[in-house]
Amino acid sequence: MTLAEQLSEDDMIKLVEAGPLHNAQEVADFLNCSEGERLLIITSYKSSGILPVRNAWDKFLSVANSILPLANIVSAIAGAVTGVYGVATL
Repeated sequence: MTLAEQLSEDDMIKLVEAGPLHNAQEVADFLNCSEGERLLIITSYKSSGILPVRNAWDKFLSVANSILPLANIVSAIAGAVTGVYGVATL
């Protein structure tokens, strides 16, 4: 069972609404990919200008921290965001 499959429909909706990912499939893909793939996604969002600043991820990280069953996943995502944007994590 993937990480995304472990989430309830309500939790998935919360993550989509938190942004910056646009739909449930993007959130599921992001959660289920490797750390390296997540880093590439975050980097591409930054370099394309879609998400030029780190705080665009803050709400997603906050919501993810409250609902994801594995805290180390949120830490890994926050670490990738920090690596790309070069600022302190939550």
